[in-house]
Amino acid sequence: MRLPLPLGKKAGRAKVPMEGVERLVNGYLESVPEGKEPTPVYGTPGLVAWSTGLPGPPRGMLEMTDRLFVVAGTNLYEIAANGVASVKGAIPGADRVAMAGDGVHVVIVSAGLIYVFDGASTQVVTDPDAPEASGVAWVDGYFVFTERDTDVFFACELDDPLNFDALDFASAEWKPDILITPIILRRTLFLAGKQTIEAQQNTGGVDFPFQRYQDVMVDVGFAGREAGVVTNDTMYFLASDRTVRRLDGITAVRISNHDIERQIKTWPNPEQTIATAHVWEGHLFVTFRNPAGTIVFDQSTELWPERKSFGSETWRATFYARCFGHDLFADSRTGTIFRLDANTHTEAGEPLIFEMTTPYAYAQGLDFSVDEVEVIAQTAVGSLTLDPKITLETTKDGEVFAHRIERRMGKFGERTKRISFGPQGSADAMAFRLTIADPVRRAILGVYVDIDVERD
Repeated sequence: MRLPLPLGKKAGRAKVPMEGVERLVNGYLESVPEGKEPTPVYGTPGLVAWSTGLPGPPRGMLEMTDRLFVVAGTNLYEIAANGVASVKGAIPGADRVAMAGDGVHVVIVSAGLIYVFDGASTQVVTDPDAPEASGVAWVDGYFVFTERDTDVFFACELDDPLNFDALDFASAEWKPDILITPIILRRTLFLAGKQTIEAQQNTGGVDFPFQRYQDVMVDVGFAGREAGVVTNDTMYFLASDRTVRRLDGITAVRISNHDIERQIKTWPNPEQTIATAHVWEGHLFVTFRNPAGTIVFDQSTELWPERKSFGSETWRATFYARCFGHDLFADSRTGTIFRLDANTHTEAGEPLIFEMTTPYAYAQGLDFSVDEVEVIAQTAVGSLTLDPKITLETTKDGEVFAHRIERRMGKFGERTKRISFGPQGSADAMAFRLTIADPVRRAILGVYVDIDVERD
């Protein structure tokens, strides 16, 4: 009996290993017409160093009118299209910063202080009417801030982020909460707190332009300041209850599953999560990067692959900007800005490990023997010297993987390769882990298992 195994359709950690072991690391499932099985799985693009002139890992990054601004070390930098960084002013400290821009000014919040780059120089706001801030956003000519460790938000004067009025403030009114950051979605101001989210609208009032929407209130907050991202006309965020939510109208719809939530709950510091969103080959990927792990929501398939860097449990990429025609990510380890590259299968020279664990093969509760596991791969190696390999391991209980077997993926110029791994023993359930570490294209078009059922 020949069984096709569904690929890449589940990720995360089941409560019991025998319940499921599917996992996809550094890959994604391609959308295909209904009824086609199995569906192809592709490897994620690699990272190429694009700018290397920063003194340390970026603390924040902002694209503004196709200009790129980065805070790293104790300075604000503008990075030109050729990747060269130039200092634009001092931003003391080592904490992550919040950034927003209006096309002319770049405003940075760091350790409660507000800094403004006006195109010529950077200065700290000294207006006594400006409280300590925790986050910043821009809408309708106003930079809007959340006040540090309070339920208050405030705004600068119209088109003037250096000047403030002591009366230009208000409080989140729905429920008592500590505000974390303002978020702008379709000109609506959302105030993200630790336990709630409420919306404000610019009504043009003389005393203060923002008033609360009476019916836009969400009974869950943000896990951290950078835990939410606006994309595709909606908002995705890691919520305070450690679920992942998408704002559909005025409802925060849960999009994470139990397996993903179990993984999130292992993160000791969810408030350190950075949410980003980018489009790659028609897929909208919403990435939640935490120091303890990285999960990705693929809007095209509504599946949850993972990302990991070599020697780490998480992805080394943090902040994101689309600028100069590139998808740019900041490095968590060095002062490097990476760009995603479809023809690169490493991360700045380090191995980019593709790993996929299939679901269990079953035979209606009967014992069976595996005569062959066949993997159909498309590699297009394109190198006369590289001899890429793929490895297979088996598991019967979801905990112990054994029988590590290595096979060649194809010679130079070979596009499609059927890779046979031969007999794998007997069991009443068996799953398989496939790993590719060599720097070649990763495209798994199908995995098939030939079994013989052992009947009494």
